[in-house]
Amino acid sequence: MEFYRGMSFWDTDDEELSPPLTDLTIQEAEKELGIKLPHSYIELLKEKTGVH
Repeated sequence: MEFYRGMSFWDTDDEELSPPLTDLTIQEAEKELGIKLPHSYIELLKEKTGVH
């Protein structure tokens, strides 16, 4: 079992890991999960994926 070593999952040099976040992607995720994501969480995701 691996344990958390203090590395952030936000830190990556590989831009291919996450495609840019789109409104359609958010809508599809909310539909699949059956929830409405909080606006603040969506803004964080957009910031970290370079949409803003």
